[in-house]
Order: sequence, then C-alpha cells, then structure tokens
Amino acid sequence: MVLAAVTGFAVVATMNAWLSDDAFVTLRTVDNFVHGFGLRWNVGERVQAYTHPLWLLLLSGPYAISQEPYFTTLAVSLGVSTAAVLIVALGRGTGSAASVAAVFLFASSRAFIDYSTSGLENPLTHLSLALFLLAYWQGARDRQALYVSLLASAGMLCRLDVGLMVLPPLIYVIVKRRSARMVVRALAGLTPLVAWEVFSLVYYGFPFPNTAYAKLGTGISAAAGIKQGSLYFADSWHLDPLTLLIIGVGLAVPRRDQQQSDWPIRAGVVLYLGYVLWIGGDFMSGRFLTAPFIVAVMRLVRWLDLRPTAVPAGVALAAVTLAALSPCPPFLGDHNYRWGEPPNTASHPSGINDEHRFYWQSTGLFSPDRDRAEPQWANQGRMRQQSGQTTSRRGNVGMYGYYAGPRVHIVDAYALCDPLLARLPPVPRWRIGHYQRLLPLGYAETIRVGRNVIQDPGVRKYYEHLSRVVREPLWSARRWRDILFMNLGRYDSLLDTYRRNLASGVHVGDP
Repeated sequence: MVLAAVTGFAVVATMNAWLSDDAFVTLRTVDNFVHGFGLRWNVGERVQAYTHPLWLLLLSGPYAISQEPYFTTLAVSLGVSTAAVLIVALGRGTGSAASVAAVFLFASSRAFIDYSTSGLENPLTHLSLALFLLAYWQGARDRQALYVSLLASAGMLCRLDVGLMVLPPLIYVIVKRRSARMVVRALAGLTPLVAWEVFSLVYYGFPFPNTAYAKLGTGISAAAGIKQGSLYFADSWHLDPLTLLIIGVGLAVPRRDQQQSDWPIRAGVVLYLGYVLWIGGDFMSGRFLTAPFIVAVMRLVRWLDLRPTAVPAGVALAAVTLAALSPCPPFLGDHNYRWGEPPNTASHPSGINDEHRFYWQSTGLFSPDRDRAEPQWANQGRMRQQSGQTTSRRGNVGMYGYYAGPRVHIVDAYALCDPLLARLPPVPRWRIGHYQRLLPLGYAETIRVGRNVIQDPGVRKYYEHLSRVVREPLWSARRWRDILFMNLGRYDSLLDTYRRNLASGVHVGDP
C-alpha cells in the first residue's frame, strides 16, 4: 500500500514537472564549474550567485556526465523528491494507514508538488529535514547528537535559513544530555557547514551568498516587509489552502510519546514562518512553505498512527477533496494550464507569481508546446553568444545567462549575481524578490574595458576594494585586508553620497 501510494506521488510530481528561470542561475555556475572555470557565475569574478551549495554540488555530478541541463535537473529533482516522501512513509514506528495518508497529503499540496521539481533546492531540503526529524525522534542516544548535527548541516547547506528550524531541536539535544561528549559530537556534525563557510570566506570573500546581500540589504522598512509577507501567506491561502491548513494542524497536534520533546520542532517552524513574514515572503507562490509543510506532515502522521484506521483514511480523503476544490489541483497535471488563463496574465499585482503556470508552456515536461515554445530569454542568450559581444546587462538572467555562455560577462540589474549592485540601494519602486538597481554612471564601461571609470568618487573607491576581493589572487595580502574591512563594514560610508543622491532624485545611474 505504501509503495503504491509513493508511486502515485511520483506520477503526480512527474506530471507537473517543470523548470524555473532561477534554476538556470545555478546551472550557469554548475556549467562553469564542470568546465574548469570554478564556482563562479561570471568567470571573471568569484561571486556566490546561489543559496544552496549542497544542491549545486549534487547537480554537478550528473551534469558533468550528461552536459544537458533540462532532463538532468528534472531527473535529479524527481529522484530526490520521491526519496524524501518514501523516507517519511517508511519511517520507523509508523503504520501503513498513517503512511499512506502522509503520501496523499504530499500529493495534494500544490506548493509541495510545484517545488518537487522547478530546479530549485526544495527537494534536497525536504530530504534533509525528513532524515533530521527521524534522527531526532530516535531518542537520546550517544550518537544522536552527531547524526542530528550532520543532518542539520545538510539542511543549512541547502539554505542557511533552514537553520531556524533545525537549530532549536539540535540545541535541545545537547542541553538535555549536558555532556561534553554530546557537545563534541554535535560540533563534529557541524563540520561540513563550518568547512563551507571557511571556503566561502576564502574563495568568495564573504560568509553569505551574494543573493543575501542583494535581497536583505535593501533598506526597505520592516513594516513594508511584513505587509508584503502577509500578502504572501494570503496568496498561498487563496491558491493552495491545504498547505497552510496542514502546517497549522501539524503544529497543533500533541506529541506522540514521551521519548523526545516536540516543542523545539514547533518553535523552529514558528521561527521560520516568522522569518518568511519579516522578509516579505517571495515572488514564487508557495516556495518558502514546503519546508515547514514536510515538518508538519511528519508530526501529524505520528499522531495519526495512534488513531483508528478510519481517521488517517478520512484525512487522506479530506486532503484530496480540498485539493480538488482549489484553483489548480496537482493531480490534474498539465490540464491546469490548458484550462487556465494564458501565461501572460499569471502575474499578480502583489508581485507574487504562480511561477509554475508562468513557465509551464515553455518548460513543463508534458507541455504540448515545449518543443516549439522555448523561452525567449534562452533564445536571446544564444543570440548574445553568437554576436561575439562579451558584456551584457539585463534582469531575469537565468536562462539568458546559461545560454549566453561563459564568455559573456552579464551585469544583473536585480543584483543577485553582481557584487557591486548587491550592495547598492534599489530604486524606490520594487517587486518582492526583484530589487532593481541602477547601474552607476561609468560602471558598464568599467566592466567592458576592465578599468575603473565609475563617476561617483565614493562608489569608485568602494568598487576598488570590492574588485580586489572578487578578482585578485586568493592569497593576496591586500585582498585579505579588504575582506576584513568589507565584512566589518569599514567601507560602507563610501556609498553614503550615492544613497543620498538616489533618494533625492539625482541622476546617479541608468536602468
């Protein structure tokens, strides 16, 4: 029964398989890495344009063999997603009725199905969280801290913000035992995360991805962020009420037994949801809700396992019914998009997109138009590569950047892949996840000719220091001096005049 249900989930996920433009941001780095250019997005700069090092490394192996982005990424995504669901369903101490109910919940969640593919790191996050919780629930054993800590590292190497969910349980395990051996093993388990942070500091010059500086250092008020975050949850409730409902129910049910306290798990999920609210959510509808969803399902299933068989059967039936009443039931696959509105009307005024709908025609695995509806951005990238021009500037750089190839240096107007723009304030009008920057006067020419001719004196001086960090040899003495001062914020004041001029409407750059 369980294996049949998991097979059904795999079928539903495959029916809905697709890739997002953001996946190709990672794939450009993967392609450069495989071809010997290093973990770089633009080969001339060491910039971490991805948030998920473990997912990138997982994709790199199959990609090195296939040299093909689309089917390779979908195959890895579907394999990892199915493994995560199988591990939850076959978790120790869970009966078949509750396990089947869990699989039905996964297959009925629009967000979970949407981001079981897409090319983003969600599948690996789901797998690491499933293994983490199973290790945590094994009880206080000598080696538990090591296993829990290793899996916490894996989760944070998928996305650092997963730490909000996994660190409270990990800290609880350590504090509960209060032994030096536990502390040592927990620290040993965090070695992969620490090793990556050391590598990131040495190679990139910064401990966090460039995307964090681009999206979290915008200067947007907390009130504006929380308002946008509220819209994110409202959007999910409209398109996919099951996901939020199960998160709420999964947090509310009591713990199954007295072996291991569940309050750290619930606290972690609440912290994570609060963080999503604070940062304004995301422009991808439902993407940031799949991690707390799998945690909630695992708690709910443990509770259902102690109930009569009719209860988990009723939950499964209710999940399918609620999903069927939602705007796009996952089990209808591509029919959702044949019957729905055209892709060009998929954008919502809130800035939150149904990305699956937007990209389905051109990247959906079973889209009837996929072969002849290749994304315009991919074609533009090929044209740029064939033109022989070596620099370009634009937004939406995923497919464009991948198909433009490594010889083209692309200035990303949304700053995800550009080290200088990520540290400059965005224009006043912004869309969540898309914080457009102006290109400081002279910056485009600086990139093109390789000589710093930025007009603003402060920005020019700032870029001199930043350029050493991302371009000079790794062990250059002045590079390490600039790494220290950059991370301490010693050069931030050089941008003050630019910020004031931008806020007052002075012409400081071009779109």
